[in-house]
Amino acid sequence: MAQCRTALLVLLLAAEITHLGLPVLSSLKGNSGQWWWLPVANGRAIAEAVLCASFVIVLLTWPAFVGELRANLAHLNDTDRNRWLALHLACATLFAGWLWIGTSSGQLPPLLGTLWFLSGVAISTATAWSWCAALLPFSFWCGWFAQSRGSFAVGALIGFTARAAGYLAQALWQSLRDSTFSTVVWMLRVLGEPIVIDRSQSLVGTNRFTVSIAPICSGFEGIGLIVVFLTVYLWYSRKELRFPHAFLLLPIGIATIWFFNAARITALILIGGHFSRFALLGFHTVAGWIFFNCTAIGLVIASRRTNLFTKTENPRLAATANPAAPYLVPLIIMLATSMISGGFFAQCLDLAYPLTVLLTGSALWIYRRRFENPVCSFNWPAVLLGAIAAIPLLILHPQSAPIEADLLSLPRSLAVTWIAFWLVGAIIITPLAEELAFRGFLMRRMASFEFQNVAYDKVTVLPILTSSILYGLLHHNWVASIASGFIYALAARRRNRLADATSAHMTSAAIIACSYLPAAMGHLRP
Repeated sequence: MAQCRTALLVLLLAAEITHLGLPVLSSLKGNSGQWWWLPVANGRAIAEAVLCASFVIVLLTWPAFVGELRANLAHLNDTDRNRWLALHLACATLFAGWLWIGTSSGQLPPLLGTLWFLSGVAISTATAWSWCAALLPFSFWCGWFAQSRGSFAVGALIGFTARAAGYLAQALWQSLRDSTFSTVVWMLRVLGEPIVIDRSQSLVGTNRFTVSIAPICSGFEGIGLIVVFLTVYLWYSRKELRFPHAFLLLPIGIATIWFFNAARITALILIGGHFSRFALLGFHTVAGWIFFNCTAIGLVIASRRTNLFTKTENPRLAATANPAAPYLVPLIIMLATSMISGGFFAQCLDLAYPLTVLLTGSALWIYRRRFENPVCSFNWPAVLLGAIAAIPLLILHPQSAPIEADLLSLPRSLAVTWIAFWLVGAIIITPLAEELAFRGFLMRRMASFEFQNVAYDKVTVLPILTSSILYGLLHHNWVASIASGFIYALAARRRNRLADATSAHMTSAAIIACSYLPAAMGHLRP
């Protein structure tokens, strides 16, 4: 019951943040000269800074946070929490009314505007406090803060600094775009290509293919992603890495991902001069992610093998077999080959899919002796759960199969071979790789660092829910996939066996594949 209440409160907060952020600015622009206009105009930015600061504070104070949480969970009073929840709903209603007054009042007199602003501050504060009290008692919040005052100050500083950095980044877009533009021009000249340039519109290319380098293509997205990735990696591996030397990974990563972005645009121009459809629909779509993955993985490997960054004197010899490798390598191989082949066969049939099946299947075969239990077995309840998990996938799935349109262009024997590999990959290989990664590793890893010692029936709701969300985000149909992932986790938990989750997943995949198969085979009839 407590876990359900927590999930409800989190969903309620998300709904309030999403739906109560009404557009009051357009109706209040006439008040721009009043003293309270600046915080109102930047209300969304302030909320983003608070959320960012909260996340950083939890990370910085994780031991104290967990300790206070465990100490207070045993003393929860549902009656008091229900009262605070009722007060929170009342405050949220008042806040909605406050927003409505702001949107319908137009220009406010100075006194009335001041009263409106101060009442909004009071109502929003009461809404936040009542939500916190409905979630956990005040003893938790006070004890947590008392143990971590310095970390709260640092977290707040980081949160607001990060939001300010966002504004600074927008201001720097133009200069970064100009440097990216100049680097692309230099690369094309080095390669001896005839160059077409229009700096006023940021156009660069050859006489056969040109591109416009927009601010969003200047490299900020990749820089932001690599900074976030490396920050998480540095925190996660803080016990193994050598500080402050490890902080050098940040500027190295930024410089590398920026250079790769310029190289990506240059390659796009060169490829587009000969294969414009592939350049626009294929390479342009996936090249950025390929370069980002190469940069991220390369920096992690380099940091582990370089004494400048790692505390281990002989990193090549110090480590034993990685227990996570059997669970993650098959999925990594499957995603990597799919990403690369997707660049060559975008918007059409992936002719390299059989290669993906063979490479992933080979990885599963190589690691078969390192799994603690069988990863697949038949069980009727698991099959039933798999059938239930297929329902949202069928309801929300696209009506037409993605493999139908291009089968007619293939010789019949090649088309039949491709469909056979597709069935093996969709029903057997993909479920095995995904269940090993998300239920076998991630779900248990979130419960304990020594994940291989965690029983599936001991995993709590939070790791199940988080791993299911991450599993769903891997798929295009993410809403239905999150629900299905949750069911697969329940299947593993029911009898403490990963094999049941795999059986359920295979059942769902078989049902989905069978819904496509008649139409696909119908295209092959003489």
